[in-house]
Order: sequence, then structure tokens, then C-alpha cells
Amino acid sequence: MSLAEPTARLKKGFAETEHLSIWVTGNKTAESWNIKRKPVDFYYLKGFVNQVLEKVVGKISLEEKNIEDSTSFAGGLNVLHKGKALVTFGEVSHTVLKNHDVKGEVFYADFNWKNILSLASAKREIKEIVKFPQVSRDLALVIEKNVQFAQLKQLAYQVEKELLKEVSVFDVYMGDKVEQGKKSYAIRFLLQSEHKTLTDKEIDKVMEKLVKIYEEKAGVIVRTK
Repeated sequence: MSLAEPTARLKKGFAETEHLSIWVTGNKTAESWNIKRKPVDFYYLKGFVNQVLEKVVGKISLEEKNIEDSTSFAGGLNVLHKGKALVTFGEVSHTVLKNHDVKGEVFYADFNWKNILSLASAKREIKEIVKFPQVSRDLALVIEKNVQFAQLKQLAYQVEKELLKEVSVFDVYMGDKVEQGKKSYAIRFLLQSEHKTLTDKEIDKVMEKLVKIYEEKAGVIVRTK
């Protein structure tokens, strides 16, 4: 996301106003064993647009008009409230993408932030986006068939509540390469600090605690670390 200059001013015939921009491209979801990857589309972006409007201005009457004669959009919508422009969003023009050497579809939303804030239903608390990078680590585990992922996820958050941001399964295997009555899980852990960049030593410490609790509480055999 990007936000334009915090102040609006007029200079040499140009008006600068606050805008919030959202771009989406690529796949809707991360890699997973039971979810087929699907590319983002117009309706995926529309979901984010609706969330922003609902969070900031609440339930108000909105008017939607198709974008026409735009050099920036291949198609999309203008959203207004009582004639006041709130957001324009849709698929970025293929000509624009080609001129910037961008491959694949890109969907873009441009919010007129000043107009939206003028309709805000209440004060909102804004949390700053964490500027420190996420780190991913994977474990391949052999477990009993009756052990569910929900149990492993719960154990993980018992070990680390502050740094652990996400736990997901990206591969499940049941076949002749594992013992009868067991299955193999490939699990990905996302770690992030809100205050600093994590060191390898700090990451390894968390992973060691995860392995220990899995072995003790779930009877897990760790195939790779």
C-alpha cells in the first residue's frame, strides 16, 4: 500500500490530495497441499475495497459506475457517495503493464482518502505496518494418522506467542514411504518481530522449542530441520 503526501496543496496548477492505493497480483493464497492456487481477480480486489470502506465509513449508500475511456484501467468501477468520488478500482490496462515491463495481471484501487475521511463514522485506531521482515522455516514431520493439524498449530502457539505469526501445512503424504498408520506433514512457520530483525540464533531457538514440544506432546518424528 502507498499513501500520498499527508497535506493537500495547490502548486503551479496541480492539486495534491491524500490517496490510498492498493495493488494485488499473483495468487490469492500461499502454497498449500489442499488448496489449488488461483490467481487474483477483480472480485478479490473488490473484497479489500469493501473492507476498507466498511471499516472507515461504515454502512452508507454507495453508487457504482463503470470506468469508461480510461488509459489506466482495462475495466473497473468508480464508487461514489452522493456524487462524491470515493474509490476507483479495476484491472490495470495491459498497455500500462507493457510500458512498465510488468508480466501478469495487476488489479489496482485508488481511494480518495480525503473524501473517505470526511465520511468517517468514528475515530479509528491505526496500527503501523511492521517494517521488519518475516522469516519462514519448514519442518517435515512424521505423525500418527489420528493427529490433526489443529493440534500441531495449537502446540506451536503455546511455545511462541510473540514471534510466531502463522502456521500452515503445504504438503501431506500418506503412502509407502512412511510407516503404516502414519502420515507426513510439511509445515511452514512464519516468524516476525515488531521491534527488530530476527537473528539466526533467535530463529533457531524458536524452532528447537517447536521440535521439542512436538516430540514430547504429539509423538512426532522430525525428518528434516
